Order: sequence, then C-alpha cells, then structure tokens
Amino acid sequence: MDNHGQVMRPLRGRQNLSADSYRPEGMAAILWDHWHALQTTAGGAVPAKAALSMRALKEALPGLIICEVEQDGVVRIRLSGTRVDDMMGVPLTGRPVLDLTPPAQRTSIDFVYRSIRQQPCGFYIFEDLARRGGKMMALKALLLPLTDRGGEVRFYVSAYQFGEGHYDPMIEDPPIIEHHTIVEAGFIDIGFGLPDENQ
Repeated sequence: MDNHGQVMRPLRGRQNLSADSYRPEGMAAILWDHWHALQTTAGGAVPAKAALSMRALKEALPGLIICEVEQDGVVRIRLSGTRVDDMMGVPLTGRPVLDLTPPAQRTSIDFVYRSIRQQPCGFYIFEDLARRGGKMMALKALLLPLTDRGGEVRFYVSAYQFGEGHYDPMIEDPPIIEHHTIVEAGFIDIGFGLPDENQ
C-alpha cells in the first residue's frame, strides 16, 4: 500500500479496454491516432520508434515522453516534453522512471512497463497526481510500446494531459510524483491480447 492506504500492486481490478472502446482526448488522442496509423502501415505489428513522426505529433510534443529499456532492465526517459517538465518542476530527460516515484509505488509502475513489453499492449490512467509542495494535478495519460530496429519492444511513448489541481497541505513531499488517487486505469488490447489478470 502507499502512504494513503491505496493498494498499488499489481493494479488488480483495472478496467482493461479494447482498442475500439478506448476514447482518448487531447494529447493522448494525437498520440493514439498517429501510433494506430503506424501500426496499420506495419500490418498490425507494434510500430518502430524510428517510424514516429515528430511532425505528426507536433501538437502533442509538450506532453510527450519517450523511454527506453536499457540492457540492465532500467527504463530511462530519453525525451520529456516541456509541459511535463514544467508540471513536475524538474527536467525528466535522463532519469530512470522508477526513481521518480515513492518506493511503495515502484512495484506497480514496474509491473505496467514489464507487462507492456512482455505482452504488447497499451496502458491508460486517469488519476490525481501529487507533486512536491502539496500540489495536486488531474492527469490523463496513455502509454504505448515501440520496437527497436530488430523488432523488439524496447521503447515506450506516452502522452500526458494535465488538468486543474489544488493544494493538499497533508501531502508529504514525494521524490518527484506520487500516484495519489487512481480514478481509472487499465491495459488496452492493441491486437496481441492482454496481460494475465493474475500477474
């Protein structure tokens, strides 16, 4: 459990979706449409990172993050949009993903990234996010897999849409962010099935 008694691992009770039933908005919609078009061009395969068009994603770039799985399994942020950095209060490029969340929440975050790599799928989350100083933000995010030139899922691209928040003076300062209240979250079937619910 996290500091607020919320069960974080392994995201049991998640609301998994089919690709047809996922209805993204804002920056997530831009990413989803582009990624899905690339998948169609690739004959249903997971798109390659090299196929991403920054021109097509221009309007979503401020809320975009691209991560890479390194040889030792660490998921590291390779590109972080200006909007994301501004909202988090620090530059995220070069940081390991798991270093950005409190230790009690790292298992659940690691579970999501491992699941997407092992069983190619998307992941979405609607939540209230806490950052340093007690600032609360509404967040809608989409996470999708990308392959390297050899066809292995080794990259992730995500879009973050931030909404209005408030201050909560009871929030202890997390390392960077804290997944405070998850409204809805789940995996998205992109044609390869979904992770085992019993994981």
